[in-house]
Amino acid sequence: HRGKTSMVWQHMNACALNLPDASFNVVLDKGTLDSILCGNGSLNNGAMMCMEVSRVLKADGIFIVISYGIPENRLQYLQEEAYSWRVSVHTVPKAQLDGLPSSSNPADGDLADGSYGGSVHYVYICEKGPSIFKSSSTGVEMDERESPLS
Repeated sequence: HRGKTSMVWQHMNACALNLPDASFNVVLDKGTLDSILCGNGSLNNGAMMCMEVSRVLKADGIFIVISYGIPENRLQYLQEEAYSWRVSVHTVPKAQLDGLPSSSNPADGDLADGSYGGSVHYVYICEKGPSIFKSSSTGVEMDERESPLS
């Protein structure tokens, strides 16, 4: 990264970002949320990180989370109404290493807490935007936007 002179590298607490509101189009997480959810105070710290990401994202920003956590466990953190995110889940096959067993079922090997396991990485695309709403009559979340990965 030293050769990337046009990029600024900063070190800070993901739960208390020292950055202005609405300053990023995209935030990319590769394992940070997973790590936070393995530590003390994980529920509170995971929520604080997501709130900070929501705060620094522009109104139509996207938060990309690459995780070992299965959707049944990660979506509870990402689908909070306070973040105004429309969340879609995608999978990417893990690299096959010679001599190691492989699974044909993406969920095989996932641990009860949703951490490392299986044959895929999960990619959560969290799109921020005002067109997300809940129907008062049905309680169903509706969104008229298209996913950037559609």
